[in-house]
Amino acid sequence: MTTFRLDSISPELADAFRKATPSIRRKAALIASQIAASRAGLDADVVTTALQNLSRGKVDAGVRQGLENLVAQLDNQYFRLSEGQTAAESDALRLFSKARAASALVFASSEDPNG
Repeated sequence: MTTFRLDSISPELADAFRKATPSIRRKAALIASQIAASRAGLDADVVTTALQNLSRGKVDAGVRQGLENLVAQLDNQYFRLSEGQTAAESDALRLFSKARAASALVFASSEDPNG
């Protein structure tokens, strides 16, 4: 059985996600990604392209790679900021949120809707 991060928040919702068809899983992942990107203020061309592709049911390996690069970049910025003595907690949290939103898009953009 595939374990999702969602299992730690809502086991019932995670179970429903597992039982859903691949099409429904993709739609749910798209909606979750849209919400996460919006709330985190994640604004990058690759994010816009990924969301547009997902809304059309399209998966693009190049866009997914771009998202993975964005996640790595945001994670690196977050780690550098959180390790610094003068790190503003709100800035670190903002970067962390953006990285997790981008990570959700990577998941949504996977070929296998199971992740």
